[in-house]
Amino acid sequence: MQVVEEAVVKGEVSEGLSKSPAHAVKQSKKNKKKKKKKSKKNRGKIFSCAPTTDKKREGPVVRGNFLLQAAPGCHIIHGINPPKWIVGMDTFFAEDFGLSSDTVEQMPDISIDPESGLLTCVNKHESNIRTFYISVSCKVLDADLKDMENGMARDIDGKAFSCVTFVVVLPPQALIDICYLQRPLAHDDNSDLMDNSVYKLYSDVQDIPTSQYVPPLLNSVSYSAVNMLKAIDEKEKYCNYTFPFKVFLDLSKPTNSHSNSDKTLARSSNSSRHGIDPILCSQGFCGCFTHFFQATRHAIDLECPVSTPILAVADGTVVEVKQDNVVSGIHASNLYKWNSIMLKLDDGQFVEYVHIETNSVMVKVGDRVQRGQHICNSGDVGFCPRPHLHIQMHNSDKKDAPTIPFGFKRCILAPNAMHSSKADNSAIEDLQKSADEDDAYFIPEAGKFYTEYGLYCA
Repeated sequence: MQVVEEAVVKGEVSEGLSKSPAHAVKQSKKNKKKKKKKSKKNRGKIFSCAPTTDKKREGPVVRGNFLLQAAPGCHIIHGINPPKWIVGMDTFFAEDFGLSSDTVEQMPDISIDPESGLLTCVNKHESNIRTFYISVSCKVLDADLKDMENGMARDIDGKAFSCVTFVVVLPPQALIDICYLQRPLAHDDNSDLMDNSVYKLYSDVQDIPTSQYVPPLLNSVSYSAVNMLKAIDEKEKYCNYTFPFKVFLDLSKPTNSHSNSDKTLARSSNSSRHGIDPILCSQGFCGCFTHFFQATRHAIDLECPVSTPILAVADGTVVEVKQDNVVSGIHASNLYKWNSIMLKLDDGQFVEYVHIETNSVMVKVGDRVQRGQHICNSGDVGFCPRPHLHIQMHNSDKKDAPTIPFGFKRCILAPNAMHSSKADNSAIEDLQKSADEDDAYFIPEAGKFYTEYGLYCA
C-alpha cells in the first residue's frame, strides 16, 4: 500500500491546555447532548480492518475493495458511514468553540482530552475531504471501553514494536470522537496530564478535493473489475500486460469450471517443486485503505511472501530505483519510506512496483528489460501491514501524476517439459478450451486469488 503525495501536512495535536480548543470540545459536548444522541444513531456500516475485541471474524471480509484482514491493527473510518465502535460524530461549527471564520485555524486538527484521553479529529474546511493517518503506541479503547486490536511495525534498526493505526476520512465541516487513549501504567501518577507525548502519537494529514473522492460504498459498483474492464476502450494497449508473478500449477488434479470468469486451477500441493501459490489481491482500484488518493486510485495490492520473484509486465527501460529503506508495518511514519522500481514501457506508460525487498533489484537505471524478466523481489518495506506488491500505472513519471486504469492479459496455457504425460496434456487442453471462453484480460479485485491465467477459484 502506498500513499504517493509527499506534500504532507502534519496534524496539529492539541496539548490539552485548559483554554485550548480541546477543552472547548469537551465543554461543547456537554451542551449538545441532543446532537450527540442523534449522531450516534447515524452510525453506519463497519469499516474497521479488524475486530475491536478478541472475537475473530469468520472468513475473509471485503469492504470498499479492501480485504479487512490484510491490515491487523488498522481501523478505517470513512466519515459518511462511520463504524459502530467510534465514540461519536457531529457537524463542526466554529462558533460552538468561540471561533470565527478568521480564527477557525486555531482549532487543532487532532486533540486528546487531558482527563479522559478522548481522541478527536476535526475537518474545518468547507469543501475539501480531510484524511488522517494516526498511529499511537498505547492501549486503545472503543466507545464501549473494549480493547481495540493492535498491530506491529518495524523501525529503521529492525526492531519490532506494537501500535494502533487509524485511517480517518472526514467530510467537510465534521468532527469525530474516535476512541479513548490510555496512558501507560508508568505515567498513571504523573501530575502533568497535559503531556500527550506519552501516547507516542504520530499523524499524517492531507486534503482531497471532494470531486476526487469516491466513497467506499460505491466501489463495489463503479470500481468492480467487470465495470472497469468495460470502461477501458483500448484494452490491447492498457490491459496487454503480463501478470508480475509466475505461478506454476499442478495440472494433475481435475479442473472444475463454475462460470466463464471463474475457472478452477488446482493449487499445487508442493509449492517448493511447482512454484509459488496463487496470489491474493488484498486491495484493488479505489480501495478504502490507501487507494482513494488520485495518485494511488488505480493501484493493485498483491500479497506474496518476502523474496518472491517479481517480473516485468512488458518490455521497457528502468528509469528509477529506490531500495535502501528497511522499515515496515502499520505505523503512519512509514508512509513515505517505501522501496520501488519504475519502468518506462515501450508503449509510453510508466509502471511502478512498490514495497520491494531491500537491495533486491537485479537491474539498474537505463537497463532494458523484457516482458517476464525477473527484475526484483517482493518485500514488506514501507507502510505495509503484510508483505505484498503494490503495482500501479501512470502516463507520466511526474510525482503528482495520477494513476490510470490497467489490467493483465491472460497467459496462454501450453504443454511444456514439466507436463509431458498424456494426462497432463489432456488437462492443459481442457484448461485452454475454458480459457478461450473467457475475456482475454482481467483486473484483480480484493479478496480473490489470481495466477497468470486469471482468476483462481479454489
